[in-house]
Amino acid sequence: MFDAAEAQRLIQRRLRNNEELQSIALVMAWYLWSISQKPHLPTGVWAWWGIRKALAGLDLPGIYVHCSDVTRHLTGWQGGDMRSVMDNTPPPDEVVSAREQVEKFRNGLHGRDKELADAFTSGLSNQEVAQLLGVSPATITQRRARLAAEYRNQE
Repeated sequence: MFDAAEAQRLIQRRLRNNEELQSIALVMAWYLWSISQKPHLPTGVWAWWGIRKALAGLDLPGIYVHCSDVTRHLTGWQGGDMRSVMDNTPPPDEVVSAREQVEKFRNGLHGRDKELADAFTSGLSNQEVAQLLGVSPATITQRRARLAAEYRNQE
């Protein structure tokens, strides 16, 4: 479920003095959640994507704002066809394997480490996680590095 109050709090924390970008980010967060096929993801994920879209100057489809996308200024297509673009998408078996590996790693964590892993995967920054857990950002940076090293070294 999308928690608008939580999304607004996260967006205001990141876009402190820009009310216009805050409102665009909140609307984008809700819009992306509403069209998603993964609405079960935490609100922080949608807030983060809303912030990214707002900072990139994007808005809801069909709405144009003072910021613009480069594709609005093209006079003609300046590239090749899609057949010449290499597909870097990993094969389905690698995707499934990676998801299983992440889930196995997460299930092996306990207490604060599991909270940290969940916060990191929801897209929160180190500072936001530090405020959430009541510790310093430096501590979160160290713990993130330790968790990343443990993940890389797992069998």
